[in-house]
Amino acid sequence: KHTSASTASNMSSEEYSETSEQDAGEFDFYGSMKASMCWDSQSKQLSAKLRQYVESERKLEFKYKGHLNTSTGVFDYRGALRKNIYSHSPPSMTRVVTAATDARKGARPSDPDINPDKFLPAGFRTLVLQDWVLSPGIVYDSSREQHLHYAMQLRKAPQVLRHSPKWDLWMTGKANVEVNPKTAKALGSANLKLKLLKYSVTSKQDLKLVAGLELSNEGQGGVWRQTPYLKVSENNLAVKLQRNRWTFMYEL
Repeated sequence: KHTSASTASNMSSEEYSETSEQDAGEFDFYGSMKASMCWDSQSKQLSAKLRQYVESERKLEFKYKGHLNTSTGVFDYRGALRKNIYSHSPPSMTRVVTAATDARKGARPSDPDINPDKFLPAGFRTLVLQDWVLSPGIVYDSSREQHLHYAMQLRKAPQVLRHSPKWDLWMTGKANVEVNPKTAKALGSANLKLKLLKYSVTSKQDLKLVAGLELSNEGQGGVWRQTPYLKVSENNLAVKLQRNRWTFMYEL
């Protein structure tokens, strides 16, 4: 049976941090580490990836991504240090999950503004005006000529479009601006993602389907490029299709 705990298990570490109530007296930091092996159809090479995410009780966030090509030995990495400023707390996903739990138990709704059985359980106003996260900071990227950049990120916390014990539909997005401190040149990127989660496809497997769109002007000439992608995954195994390139991933 699907519970709020299984909802949390299907979020990325960043998504979960935005939807969980942390007890500052119990934990000074929240975080997680993920390691995976990847193979793609274009380079036909195996690589190892590592992701680390940490957020303090003062909403200071550290992210690290490392990528090791096992064929060439090349290692690239990227780190970001940001201060998260949340527009609302608790975010709507927490309120939707709580309201759904209350409804299943027959308890009195803890939030009368939430209807977990309708499309957009938290309402259109929440979708537009609430659950924003502004994150100024710095980024260090080993693959760039100028490694250090000033950064600003605007992120939309995951928005529940439909919620049920058997499946969930979410939407989320973010936009980034990174500025070279020497040349003042700005690089922009954005990502919009729609995620469908089907719970208990088998007794021990959940299924995730993600359709997304990435935008970036970091390429040659600073021209904005749109790149749609599709990703299907179960608990540990995932397949991603992007620009006619298949990537197979196994999370360790």
